Amino acid sequence: MGSMSALGIESSTIGAKLPNLITTKTSGANTQLIEITFDSHPLNSSVDKRIQVKAQPIEIVYHADTVNQFLKCFELPRHIQLSK
Repeated sequence: MGSMSALGIESSTIGAKLPNLITTKTSGANTQLIEITFDSHPLNSSVDKRIQVKAQPIEIVYHADTVNQFLKCFELPRHIQLSK
């Protein structure tokens, strides 16, 4: 995955523009957002297995209207009550 982006909901606080909530900050065209490698009995090492994770930075913007609307998706109707 080389890049990632997520848009929020329309809001009266920012006009008609959709807020960009998640943006990748990769430095080059061939840079991967995340790279995971697994080695079994790697050479020049005393370990049996090795996992290496390399990740590029991302920018996450908090947008209250989007978060509130997202949380409403998981609200139960008022007439439903959960018991323990």
